[in-house]
Amino acid sequence: MATEDSVWDSGVLGAILLDEGNPVPTDFTELLKRTGNINPFSLPTSLAGTDARVKMLVSAQLMAGFHAQIGLPGGNDPGDIVVLGGDASQVTFNMPCSDFTIMSLQGGMFCPVKTLKASQDPDKPWTFSSKVDLRLASADKGASTKLPTDVQSAIKNLSADSFSVQQLLFDLTNSQLSAVPTISGVAFGSVEAMLLDQYFRNGYFQTLRKNGEPVLGATVTSKVRHTSSLNMTDFNFHAQTYKPVSPETYGLNTLNYLCAVDGKPLPPAFAFDWGWVTPDELKEHDGVISINRNTFANWFRTQLAAHVRANSWAFNVKIDWVGPLGTTALFRITPAPNQTPVDTKQPTVPDVIKYTHTYSSYDQAGLDCPQVQFWSYL
Repeated sequence: MATEDSVWDSGVLGAILLDEGNPVPTDFTELLKRTGNINPFSLPTSLAGTDARVKMLVSAQLMAGFHAQIGLPGGNDPGDIVVLGGDASQVTFNMPCSDFTIMSLQGGMFCPVKTLKASQDPDKPWTFSSKVDLRLASADKGASTKLPTDVQSAIKNLSADSFSVQQLLFDLTNSQLSAVPTISGVAFGSVEAMLLDQYFRNGYFQTLRKNGEPVLGATVTSKVRHTSSLNMTDFNFHAQTYKPVSPETYGLNTLNYLCAVDGKPLPPAFAFDWGWVTPDELKEHDGVISINRNTFANWFRTQLAAHVRANSWAFNVKIDWVGPLGTTALFRITPAPNQTPVDTKQPTVPDVIKYTHTYSSYDQAGLDCPQVQFWSYL
């Protein structure tokens, strides 16, 4: 997967506050307001509850906070980020983070309060793996149909950046579309595992699932001006397994965007009987675009119509005898552009579109003079 700086350079700060006994994800700026601008990540671990700063965090009812930055940890290869299954309902997303730190307030009741903080090792990063259901059509009855209308619209983005990594990241990290993630790279039973499991995976993630919010608060901001002549009005994802299946063709599985334009209905997804990229082309191509030949032909028609008419001519001929006793034949040709050509449908032959135009004109002069005929063919 390619990367975009606008996505991979942005860190996310989050907090979980206690509200009537329930953990509630809260914007980090709200936490700073409640604590008088005290940043819990600036505090050392095991700081005692007698510290004034810790008291402010307790007063704000802070349970935990985290800082996450999606990206490549320490420049290391994270392996496959997206793994395609048999269809778009079984897409595996392995979310790597270049930085992930989680902190909490421990203690209470009969135990003294203290801060606890843990961070991933850049050489052994924490990776969050989820099965994501990317079926977006209502007929599929996938997870997206259970989302609020505004969230569905944000996922099925029909603007100029529909195919950006930023948009795909937004879709892949939507908590409603994703199964509860498993976490690798953290030792079982460790403090880090306890914090991640209790506060991030079960507390934060599960709460977000109720509203279908993105896990790390990702947003999509259009930076591309929509210049396409084919305005997309609907789309859905489809995962395609390369045939024949073998270790050599594993990397040729594709995530396909099935698109409709001009308000036309989108047909159900189906398995293509071809591979988009051959093994020999794998290192040279990141993707392929295919346009229905009828849609392509209609687009050409809108571009060519005026030009073809302007170059479709009629030449009308006229012949007269002039001069003394009709001794001279006078030939005249009158051109007339903007004729209507014949648009020949081309459903099977290699030519996508074909225009033809024919015209003929005839005149004759004779009577008592030598007879002369004049033809014009186009």
